[in-house]
Amino acid sequence: MIRTLAARPAAGRRILVAGEMLEMGEHGPALHIECGRAAAEAGLDLVVAVQGNAEHLATAACAGGVASVFLRDAGAAGQWLVENIHPGDVVLVKGSRGVHLERAVDAVLQAFRAPAEKPSK
Repeated sequence: MIRTLAARPAAGRRILVAGEMLEMGEHGPALHIECGRAAAEAGLDLVVAVQGNAEHLATAACAGGVASVFLRDAGAAGQWLVENIHPGDVVLVKGSRGVHLERAVDAVLQAFRAPAEKPSK
């Protein structure tokens, strides 16, 4: 997934939104660190890590030279994305279902949907 994002043409930044990988047991921190290092090695522009052990991912990516932010949950991630993504950015969202990153995606879609596209109440 990281290599695919890195290879994707983008007019703006290549941003990985990575939710915590749940149910990794004692290997969780190390696996998150490995993913953060992979993001740095791939040359991504920004990592947004969401929830729990994903903090290790953000720390490792940052140590490898990638701008990174850690957010406590999907709601905070959605708000951060709405405030910080720009036209031309390519954003990949990936995480365990239990992190509920669809909430972050919904926030972005709602914020950037054209007025004619917004559903009427």
